[in-house]
Amino acid sequence: MIDRNELSNCFFLFAGTPAFFDSAKGIRSLPPLYDRIGMIADDGFSNPMQTQIVLLKFDVKKLEVVSRRVIEIYTEAYSEVDKTRVSIRFTRAMIERVTGRFGGRVDVVPRLYLREFVDVLDKCALYDPYNPMDKYAFVPTENDLSLKVEEKAVMEVSW
Repeated sequence: MIDRNELSNCFFLFAGTPAFFDSAKGIRSLPPLYDRIGMIADDGFSNPMQTQIVLLKFDVKKLEVVSRRVIEIYTEAYSEVDKTRVSIRFTRAMIERVTGRFGGRVDVVPRLYLREFVDVLDKCALYDPYNPMDKYAFVPTENDLSLKVEEKAVMEVSW
């Protein structure tokens, strides 16, 4: 039906990692499909008219922007988000903590982070005493003993 244009403005969207598109176990294992959606050599200019579009990797700024947009959508769908508990400072602390689990690589955590972020929004809406910063705040460890007095003072500031 799509080939006969009977479903106007209907598109297919496939999302995946580069391995999904390029490995022998992914789309490449289906030559007719791969020939149709294969990537044209990258010359630094993304063409949104192509069958396959490579998105730029996430960085901290993009994750912050997406977080604010999720708050907007959450507010429209459910209720106003408590900005005292889910502030910009909290969002940045959460991004730092979640990306820290992956060596600071932001590009590998967007789905994980966003799932956890929505969980925080839900818990804030459900439980008045819930304080998300308790989980994501910086907690000094034994390794921090080598820090200068000024550095320790900065880390002890409460949010």
